[in-house]
Amino acid sequence: MNDIDILTGSTERHLTDLHADMGDRAAMLVHRDILAPLLELQSRATEAGFDLRLCSGFRSYERQMHIWNAKLSGLRPVVDEAATESLGANSGGHALVGVAWCLSASLGHRRRYL
Repeated sequence: MNDIDILTGSTERHLTDLHADMGDRAAMLVHRDILAPLLELQSRATEAGFDLRLCSGFRSYERQMHIWNAKLSGLRPVVDEAATESLGANSGGHALVGVAWCLSASLGHRRRYL
């Protein structure tokens, strides 16, 4: 099976809604293979006194492209890990693209948080 559509975010066939059983919460799409381990991890975290939650799930290629274009056009700020705006839209093409690429999820890729 060719999974290039999964790798590029152009399909949702591999996803499930983490919040499907929580009618009052917005959908949070995650890969179906991580659902059971994630729920187990959250359960154990709760037992240890932690409230472990995901802050972001799957984004389609189209959604990520919208975010990327908004950053490069100055409609959305490019921020670093401390949520400080790194460069504005007037910073120039190469500098803005370089910072946006390092600090943002690029099309078909995702930024990782530790």
